[in-house]
Amino acid sequence: MASLLLDTEHLGDKRGLFSRWIADAGGWTVRAAVGFVALFAGFAYLKYGTALSAMRLRPIPVRRSLVVAHCIALACFAGLSAVLFATRASAFSPDAIAAVWLIAGIAVVLTIGLALFPIPHWAALLHSTENLWLYASGGAIAACAAARLSTALWRPTAKLTFYLVRFFLSPFASHIVTRPRQLEVGTNSFSVTIAPECSGLEGVGLLLIFSAFWLFLCRRDLRFPRALLLMPAALVVLFLLNSARIAALVLIGSAGAPDIAAGGFHSEAGWIAFNFVAIGTAITARRVRWFAAPSTERPQLTLGTVESSLTAAYLVPFLAIVAAGMVARALSGNFEWMYWLRFPAGFAALYAFRRVYAKPDWKPDWFAPAAGGAVFLLWIALDRLFVAPQPATIPALMTASPLLRQLWIFARVSGAVAIVPIAEELAFRGYLLRRIVAADFENVSFTKISAWPMLGSSVVFGLLHGRLWFAGILAGLVYAWAARRRGRLGDAILAHAITNAFLAVYVLLSSHWYLW
Repeated sequence: MASLLLDTEHLGDKRGLFSRWIADAGGWTVRAAVGFVALFAGFAYLKYGTALSAMRLRPIPVRRSLVVAHCIALACFAGLSAVLFATRASAFSPDAIAAVWLIAGIAVVLTIGLALFPIPHWAALLHSTENLWLYASGGAIAACAAARLSTALWRPTAKLTFYLVRFFLSPFASHIVTRPRQLEVGTNSFSVTIAPECSGLEGVGLLLIFSAFWLFLCRRDLRFPRALLLMPAALVVLFLLNSARIAALVLIGSAGAPDIAAGGFHSEAGWIAFNFVAIGTAITARRVRWFAAPSTERPQLTLGTVESSLTAAYLVPFLAIVAAGMVARALSGNFEWMYWLRFPAGFAALYAFRRVYAKPDWKPDWFAPAAGGAVFLLWIALDRLFVAPQPATIPALMTASPLLRQLWIFARVSGAVAIVPIAEELAFRGYLLRRIVAADFENVSFTKISAWPMLGSSVVFGLLHGRLWFAGILAGLVYAWAARRRGRLGDAILAHAITNAFLAVYVLLSSHWYLW
């Protein structure tokens, strides 16, 4: 969403030092920042999890002045973005707007970071993670530099990918059409051109950085030099998976689903493969006895050990739905027919932790339905006031057979009302809301939570709702209030379910399908 709204492509035509810098290096700067956060957060948890758990941070009230400053900076950033990235000319100097836009963006990050996590806490975090910040910075910069430099190798690597795709297709396609000079491969009914960006080299470079960091930070927990074999093995697996992904794309398109092939599968399958290999490498390094040092060998994960982790009980259902969503989008074209995958994924995760959920008192009262209804009215009002009109119908759904359309609607409503509210409330109110207050979140009473943790968790919740992010923030505040009122998460879950149920009825009666 942000990449579409903040499109830097046309900024290169605007003269000025700052606007040119944003156009040329802004994208890579954002990639480096995201890479730093991902590397630092991931390896802080994996490598320094024990040290972070032992941190005893003195509670410091959130400074309201910083929150106000953050809101002002965010409003300035949004307003300047509308001017800076507008296609029409502006009366103000583009370079001056770009300079102030950069300052506002930095202020947005600094103010919210210091408001939710004061300087003493940052100092304790840096002390507990030693030099990880330096390694993460170097890794993020190296990853971006490698991606830029690797463009010279894309063309020869794309040729290798071309021949691998043809090899993977040969057992499944009776007649393969190839044009080696154009790097085009496929069948009589569907073919693809392997662009340099699709060679798989960029994913290999990212995985190389990840693997190098993992091996370096966990060097004391692994057997060397044999652990070094994990790196080339992971790179080869990912490269082969990329070629297999393109071959599968051709087969899907040839089978009569070109929209799925060129749409969801093309964009999502690559990320699924990368996550699979990266997580698999980390698990293999720590779980396989031949790679792990004797003192760090881990027992195999069992249902009993899963249920003993409250953090997993609160987060896994939501993560399962997110993973199912990635798979559903990968199997979809211009319409997500596989939305129903979220239901069994979320249900299975909730069922696995059923003993953990049986302990608290979940019984709601009258306030929960009222809160859910109020959020529904607020949601519709904000959609009418601030969101541009959207197409009222979904052509793919409207032209489907009545049975298929009814089955999809049933799955959509069932997931939205019965599974999604439970998974999201467990993650955002049950875990995040209390985790902002203290590391031992399970001992934090909802009735003792102040307004600022409610706001922080609601902002994260709202940002996941795309164009209706502001409505999502307000909804998160209402759900947090419902949980705080009597100290029961069940009130927030029921309120969320009521909102989704009313929204489903509204969509079905008014045909405002875009709200789904």
